[in-house]
Amino acid sequence: YIVSVDVSPDGRFAISGSADKTARLWDLKTGKEIRLLLNHGDQVTSVCFSPDSRKVITCGRGFVNIWEISYPEDWQGIPAYPILCRSERYIEIEQRQTQAKTLLKNALICLDGGDHHQSYNLLRCAQTVTDYARDIEIIELLARCGQRGVRNGLREGWCVRTIEGDLDLINAVSISPDGKFALSGSEDKTVRVWNIRNGRQVFCLEGHRSGVGYVSMSRSKNLALSACGEIVIIWDNLKGRELARLVGRELQYFAGIHFASLSPQGHLALIQSGDPISGTIYAYIWNISENAITRLRWLPKSTYIQPQRGAFSPDERYIISYNKVLSFWDLGAIS
Repeated sequence: YIVSVDVSPDGRFAISGSADKTARLWDLKTGKEIRLLLNHGDQVTSVCFSPDSRKVITCGRGFVNIWEISYPEDWQGIPAYPILCRSERYIEIEQRQTQAKTLLKNALICLDGGDHHQSYNLLRCAQTVTDYARDIEIIELLARCGQRGVRNGLREGWCVRTIEGDLDLINAVSISPDGKFALSGSEDKTVRVWNIRNGRQVFCLEGHRSGVGYVSMSRSKNLALSACGEIVIIWDNLKGRELARLVGRELQYFAGIHFASLSPQGHLALIQSGDPISGTIYAYIWNISENAITRLRWLPKSTYIQPQRGAFSPDERYIISYNKVLSFWDLGAIS
């Protein structure tokens, strides 16, 4: 008899665990059994799919099996087939968990006591425990060690999370100053806000007419900027709503938006476009709250190689822009 069942998040498959020490993968569209999963030492009391439907866990008394499910979409008539990635006993998992938690506890005690070096060594030992190399608690404590201890350089870097899904080509990304959110601009004309900690999409912002080429986030006010070829939009990235927009034709000379960036405090935006007739490149400052546009001194065509980029100073007083040459702008001197 069947003890447990679960349906894949994509709604295509189901997994069942039975008292006969087997699990079965089912095609929900046809109602047919796809695969019979063996290698269980006792009845299968619990089964579940991973969020991406790519893995299945089957477990019972004294065992945990992790199955990788492959979906050969290109082979017509060939059903999904499972591959056993790992088979473990509960006692092994508990031993590793206890070992890692003990190292984490001792590392935290050392860190609070000011012994950053010992805390760092304990955390590195914890990372050697199977399945704990990228544990979020360990990574967060390592970050705290870096903030309190003496930095001698970057020793190692690794991919913490990869976000996959129904995404088009991503042209631009930006991270919020508090490190909690990320902003991406894509060819599908959307801007997406991501929660960095769990990798989930918070908002999908729409309003552009073409692929989004530039995004940036302010250091305060929770504001974000996105720009496509003819529109610049200011967003409230916490509420996911549009606050203001600038259409390219509002600029004195317009031949597409070649670059756009938001100032640290969110008061100003730097926009670069050009004269469609002469090819001359122009830079503009957009005062967002007053909806006022100021054109900066143009750059000769001979210095133009690629779209000019720029960056604001933290106090929004100066801009440094560049392509073939560097230009420094004092915004306080611009009337």
